[in-house]
Amino acid sequence: MGMANQLKYGRRPPKNSPALKFASFRSAVVPTHPTTEDYLAPLAGWQVLGNDVAGDCNAVAWANMRRLVTATLATENYPSQDEVWAFYKTQNPTFDPNGTSADNGPGSNADQGMDIQSGLEYLQANGGPDGVKAIAFAKVDHTNLAEVEAALAIFGSLWLGITVLAANQTEFSNGQPWSNVPNSPIDGGHAILGGGYTPDIRFITWGQETEFDPSFWSGSAGGSPLVEEAWVVIWPEHFGSKEFLTGVNLAQLAIDYNALTGGTLVVPTPQPPTPAPVPAPAPQPTPTPEPIPAPPAPPTPVPPIPEPTPSPTPVPVPTPQPSPIVDKFDLALAQVATSWVKNRHIFSNHKMAVALKQWLAGKGL
Repeated sequence: MGMANQLKYGRRPPKNSPALKFASFRSAVVPTHPTTEDYLAPLAGWQVLGNDVAGDCNAVAWANMRRLVTATLATENYPSQDEVWAFYKTQNPTFDPNGTSADNGPGSNADQGMDIQSGLEYLQANGGPDGVKAIAFAKVDHTNLAEVEAALAIFGSLWLGITVLAANQTEFSNGQPWSNVPNSPIDGGHAILGGGYTPDIRFITWGQETEFDPSFWSGSAGGSPLVEEAWVVIWPEHFGSKEFLTGVNLAQLAIDYNALTGGTLVVPTPQPPTPAPVPAPAPQPTPTPEPIPAPPAPPTPVPPIPEPTPSPTPVPVPTPQPSPIVDKFDLALAQVATSWVKNRHIFSNHKMAVALKQWLAGKGL
């Protein structure tokens, strides 16, 4: 159990029991993913969760992984400190987080760290303190960076087992990537959550995000690689992930699981990918309706004024115009005829008299 700057380790050496191989059930199609990705960055407030008190880094890696998976694929749930202690006690049953260092020292068999594979087997068989069982888990070839990046693109996280050099503590304090520093002594075995690549692998430890320098990932110390273990864990939430359903051959996974355990892989019914939540629009104040004016009363109809009956326009009776007297003979004849007609009334009905009257009337006489 190493300790520097009050930060502790707690990863026991790898168990190296038979396990599923990620490369076996990975589909031929790796989900499209960018050349750099950081799934950790959107989440702030990562916690130490007791890794400055005890060697519970494996239990912290579980809590950090559950937070990342639920925040990405469901509703975020960050396991509490009590839940971290509960998982830690599955391999350290007498550990007392409130005890003294003497109570929990190496000789007391109380604070002895955890091995990653045994912890994963417990999570698959019994579930974690948050009540969620792992469906399965598989080993990733950490020496193949292409496979590591494919695992991150499909699962979004890796459970890593590493060896930390004393120099890495200094780099961590200075905010620098961890590198393989020649001749730096080994400080301890550590379990962490990997969650991205830029292109170097990003990870969370002791409540902070940092990354590995390429020399660390490929380096070794004391004859052992600095990166010793890399695991993917299949959680129920992954069955709502488009990347998981694209990148994993479920039929092959079931075959591999049966070959390894003799049992049947029980998986939830695949669900459609969970859409990103759409923020609800901010409530707007309800406008006060303007009073609606009463409609104006219809005007009282005024009876139309009757048009006066027009008087018929009298048709002028033309005044008979005397026929013009063309010459003196006509005039003289007219005078004689008039006198004769007036004085000879006895002949008034005579045809000659009638004709003369008509002729005189025509002359206006």
